[in-house]
Amino acid sequence: MAVESTSMKVLLGIVVVALAGPAFGEASDAPQTIEEIIVVAQKREQPLKEVPISMTVLDEEFLALRGFNRLDDVAFAAPNLAITNPVGSRTVQFTMRGITGQTFFPATESAVGIFLDGVYVNNPSGQNFDLLDVERIEVLRGPQGTLYGKNAAAGAINVISREPDEESRIDLLAEYGNYDHLRVGAKAGGPLSDVAFASVGVGYHDRAGFQENTFLGADIDTAQSTNLRGALHLDPNERLDVTIAVDFMNEDRSPAVLDSTPEDRKSAINRPVTEERDVLGGNVTAEYAITDGVLLTSITAWRDYDVSRATDDDGVTIDAYYTTGTEGTSQVSQELRLSSRSAGPFQWLLGGYLLTTDMTATGRNHFFPDPLFELLTGLPCTDLLTFQFLSFGFPPELARATAAATCAPGEADTITDHEGETRALFGQVSYDVSDRLRITAGLRSSQEEKELRLQQPGPGGALFLLPGVDERRDRDDTAVDPMASLVWNASETLSLYATAAKGSKSGGFVTGGVSAPNQLTNLEFDQENLVNYEVGFKSVFGDGRFTVNAAAFNIAYEDLQVYRIEPNEQGVPTSRITNVAKASSRGLEVDFAALLSEGFSVRGGVGYLDASYDEYSQCGQDSAGMIMDCTGNNLTNAPALTANANVVYRHPINADMNLLVNGEWSYRGDVYYDVFNTDGAFQEGFSVFNGSIGLTDPEGDWSVMLWGTNLSDTDYITIGIQGFGGVAINTLGPPRQLGLRVTYRP
Repeated sequence: MAVESTSMKVLLGIVVVALAGPAFGEASDAPQTIEEIIVVAQKREQPLKEVPISMTVLDEEFLALRGFNRLDDVAFAAPNLAITNPVGSRTVQFTMRGITGQTFFPATESAVGIFLDGVYVNNPSGQNFDLLDVERIEVLRGPQGTLYGKNAAAGAINVISREPDEESRIDLLAEYGNYDHLRVGAKAGGPLSDVAFASVGVGYHDRAGFQENTFLGADIDTAQSTNLRGALHLDPNERLDVTIAVDFMNEDRSPAVLDSTPEDRKSAINRPVTEERDVLGGNVTAEYAITDGVLLTSITAWRDYDVSRATDDDGVTIDAYYTTGTEGTSQVSQELRLSSRSAGPFQWLLGGYLLTTDMTATGRNHFFPDPLFELLTGLPCTDLLTFQFLSFGFPPELARATAAATCAPGEADTITDHEGETRALFGQVSYDVSDRLRITAGLRSSQEEKELRLQQPGPGGALFLLPGVDERRDRDDTAVDPMASLVWNASETLSLYATAAKGSKSGGFVTGGVSAPNQLTNLEFDQENLVNYEVGFKSVFGDGRFTVNAAAFNIAYEDLQVYRIEPNEQGVPTSRITNVAKASSRGLEVDFAALLSEGFSVRGGVGYLDASYDEYSQCGQDSAGMIMDCTGNNLTNAPALTANANVVYRHPINADMNLLVNGEWSYRGDVYYDVFNTDGAFQEGFSVFNGSIGLTDPEGDWSVMLWGTNLSDTDYITIGIQGFGGVAINTLGPPRQLGLRVTYRP
């Protein structure tokens, strides 16, 4: 707790300096103001100060200054947000206000909606994409179902790309750093005619590993990706506006591996760990003004995800257990919205949404029972089963022969076919009762149908995977989610709001391998529901040089979906998703920005969170087989304190050159990564420092920057598992990185 207290004092010191800013500002030659931020969080362009949602906006300048390369880079840039991407693309976990979607299995979804240019990104394997030609990122906290095609129970992250327009531009980037980090990119855009505009971008990223496989002499936790994006914007007349965009990403890397001694960033395994994924998507967004007061919006989109993986699951230099597999998913979505477009006291939106998904995954389990059971129990499988069969009265020779046959090495496949369909109607109306008071009400009605076929053909694998499985399941979840809010404009610079909203996330299936009959009973998990109450304010003061936005919230959850690992009937570690009767999350969020003087600015945020399981009496078994009670435990990946501050200083050297200094501090408080709150899955509170310094021209047409991330080289775990026998296995976040970045705009 001393670390958290010190970190809070650091943040408070920065806030005090920011709020005391007028003393700095008086030295400026001309009045300066923070540029007003325009967002589309409510499906129409609005100033951020008018939106009754707790949100953080990361604009293009901030993203470029920080060198953000992909979506998980924003993990430390917003209060009460956590993103972990430990051991593969599907295991990326987006957590908001302590709520995490359980995405460890094919066809499972995140509780945080990820939207790219208004298109819901369904598959977790495609959610952590590279950021190419991005205009801004909007992080919205709390349920967002009444304005979005796909429900977003915990919150939403909107990634908005730059739309091609009449401005001709070329942007070039080159970056090199330690760990052989190489990043290059090029973007170009401009008019093709008076009514057609186009843009194209390409990026490439390559990096050596943060971990080393000492047995094979190979890197682990590497990065290599290529991404492309093209867009065509048509503006044929005053009523019609069409944007067509296509994006592609290929990634080929060796993901991080779990290790019992992660601090040395070395592991010894006898098989390579690989992952390759291709993500291809496209969308057509059209807006047509039916009348001067009514706008029709259509978003037609498709996305495909193909992933192949190979993992060495046993973590040792002999073959005990490893897996290989492929996963392919396609999604097609159509969203239609009618909305008001004229100024006036009455604003409304009505929408319909259809999403279809089709996923096929094949996993092959390669197992060697004798060394596997020796790892788990200290005795080979053959010895254990021989003793067991002798106790059943088997003759010695028959007992040994039966045990040897049962424990023979083998392979077993798990084939998963999953289809889903989401249908929804949603809408929202707002009315200005007076110049100061606005009331808003919204409603979402959704239905989700899912069909599963899970096959394990056998015949091998009776000891590790249940043979002969051909299970078919279907489920249908419905939800009606209302919301209501009040906004009171106390003055031109201060608005207060109160919101109540219900959110939901449909149930699903545990689509991993089935290793015991009881897993067929627990194959499904139910829909989760929440009610979120929130009050907050948004303010601008100091002649427009300071902004402070704050919110307090209370979330009550029923049937919260949680992931846990427990032994099956044979004592083998098995993953599953279950529902918790009741859970709660309450806390505070503050975002602030200050222009202390010309060229000197600070921005940041702080989040406080109290998130726990209120009723979770049978959450698993301990090593002695006793039923565990997790009531009162902290939610996973939910630190009580998150904070960040970013300071930027620009100083002219001469008429053609500026000195640019950027410093960033981020803090994450104590966090548990499992429902049992075990020591092996615990990370103590820590700070991360990033920064850059260099030269740029006043117009931003070129820059040369030295940059560094995790400058203090802090070791912190991004996932923690306390395995059987009390052994903790973890992965670490990135170590210190240093490099040089050059940008040029001809």
